Amino acid sequence: MKMASNETNLKAYSKSIRDTLDKQLPTPEAVKLAALIDNTALTVDLLLAELLGDPELSERYDYDGQFFTPKDRWGFHRVFDGEHIVRSTEACLNCFLEQPAETRAAFLEEFLATHVFEVQARLTNWKEYRTLHLIPLSVIEEIVKAEKASEPAPLSESEREFFKVYESQLKVRES
Repeated sequence: MKMASNETNLKAYSKSIRDTLDKQLPTPEAVKLAALIDNTALTVDLLLAELLGDPELSERYDYDGQFFTPKDRWGFHRVFDGEHIVRSTEACLNCFLEQPAETRAAFLEEFLATHVFEVQARLTNWKEYRTLHLIPLSVIEEIVKAEKASEPAPLSESEREFFKVYESQLKVRES
């Protein structure tokens, strides 16, 4: 099972990103965005190392740096390691650079935050529920059970008026 990003590859992709940013942005912004990308990759790799450190996980899943695939059934769970995050960021760097200057950093932060969220959620759910799903099945079942047990809220006057049109159309079709 892959334990961490390939450090050599990670450095090469990071350098390529930094070079591109240096050519197209003022130095302070280029440094800030490059650090954001590198810090995200490092954070994800540290969380991922903790997740991959559980021997039960390697018994149940294969991991290729991008996806956990169950050994006994179909499906996958996306969790990019740091190298793949940097590679995917490099691949869509022009998209980030086309953003207006005042929103560029926020756009990139949002993109990178999804990767951190995914690995954090999967790590938490693995520890608590022994699953890599973002929402564990037991949580979904509790929500459905609670929803079935509760009475639906009565329709407002405007909602009743809205549905009268459809009720009349249904009556016409049924007759």
